[in-house]
Amino acid sequence: MSDNKKQESTYLGQLHFFGRVTNIIVVVALLAVPFLLSLVTDVKMDFGLTVRAFFGIFSLMGILVIVEFMSYAPMLGAGATYLTFITGNTMNLKLPAAMSSVRLAGVEPNSEEADVIATMAVAVSSLVTIVILLVGMLAFGALVPILQSPSLKPAFDNLMPALMGALGAPVLFKDLRTASVPLILGMALTLILGYAVFAQMTAFALPAFLAITLLWRYILYRRDMKKAEPAA
Repeated sequence: MSDNKKQESTYLGQLHFFGRVTNIIVVVALLAVPFLLSLVTDVKMDFGLTVRAFFGIFSLMGILVIVEFMSYAPMLGAGATYLTFITGNTMNLKLPAAMSSVRLAGVEPNSEEADVIATMAVAVSSLVTIVILLVGMLAFGALVPILQSPSLKPAFDNLMPALMGALGAPVLFKDLRTASVPLILGMALTLILGYAVFAQMTAFALPAFLAITLLWRYILYRRDMKKAEPAA
């Protein structure tokens, strides 16, 4: 085995080991909070009610979580995926940071270099978020009137569309033929159903639009192959 292969194997092995360990620690820590509060406050937990609440939430969010993982992991890479699902803010912060850093670095997406760069971008983004939250927590009283001021409210109301536009525009214009059908269909459903209703269908819309995009790309591929065939 060459030195590069050995280094790659060692890096990926350590990455998955520490990624799994840290994710398990976070899950255990989150689950420990209600148990510790129950012990400290001497309030007994209603396990029947807890189980019913869990399955109620899981029925709504379970499919979305699975679809998000399958959709985001290939774009983020292994290291960035572990960090992202620990720290959160996937759509509005971590995914844009990872994809933008890979694009600015000029490396091939889904390559080993892109994996490393995306991991560093998500790590720095997480640290910056922690610092900003710490500063905001310490200066919360002074910042609230500023953040709720009429001049800044429109910016915060349009934060998600601005991020998604900046993230999606390069992808759309890179292959507008492929993106045209799912884009037009998404816009039409948003106008017909309304944004609030369509946003609640995300868990089912993501796999449906993924299938539609793959089918449309296959149709375009077959059409291009027929055009490339020499005339008889």
